[in-house]
Amino acid sequence: MVWVHPRRGQAPPLVFLECDMRELSIMADESGDFGVPTTESPYYLLTLVFHDQEKDISYQCRQLDQTMFESGYELQAIHTGPLIRREGYYYSYKKEDRKSIFRKLFYFARKCEISYKTFAFHKKETGFGPQLSMRMSQELKLFIEEHQSFFYSYDRIVVYYDNGQRQITNLLASIFGTTISSGLEFKVASPVDYKLLQVADMICSLELIDLKRKDRTISKSEKLFFDKDSREFVTLIKAIRKKAIC
Repeated sequence: MVWVHPRRGQAPPLVFLECDMRELSIMADESGDFGVPTTESPYYLLTLVFHDQEKDISYQCRQLDQTMFESGYELQAIHTGPLIRREGYYYSYKKEDRKSIFRKLFYFARKCEISYKTFAFHKKETGFGPQLSMRMSQELKLFIEEHQSFFYSYDRIVVYYDNGQRQITNLLASIFGTTISSGLEFKVASPVDYKLLQVADMICSLELIDLKRKDRTISKSEKLFFDKDSREFVTLIKAIRKKAIC
């Protein structure tokens, strides 16, 4: 709301003028599955990236597109996990090219005025299937309640997710739907169309690698991507966590 200042000699007005509606975008990405814990899938992570629409990032988006084009990388979207592990489409890319692509996305994220929250679960401790879903629901609900003033400061909240996993689609709809009273919307979205979905994927991948690094289960390809003594990775994870919400 904006106060209207009275003219000289007039009494103060009794009305306010409405400001533009405040909108929060929430980009969701996950890593893992709801199945039994295995050596290949011991964790489950959910990352939410928050972007206040008043913080314009169009310049940063254009910069990322331009630097990718000038470097000759014709990618519709950057998928960090496969990029690091040299899987799928990235198999033919040299390490220096993959690191160059990663750095471009990483510094794009650093330059954007965003914040994030990652929920990480060790399935041996939290359980899997319905147990994991219940634990995730509890933690997400608690997080929203603890930061209620932040969420309620927005007139409109839009949650973006690619519907990659039905359980996450249902969880987001259920928890946000019961804790946010009004102005809530869900959109099925693709990382191709939203760069901050690519950022959510990157953060989720980095948080997963940090768990694996601490448990000494990091893969050979992940070790090879960063320097052997992990100093480079530690620097990166510390830098991006400056945007994390505790």
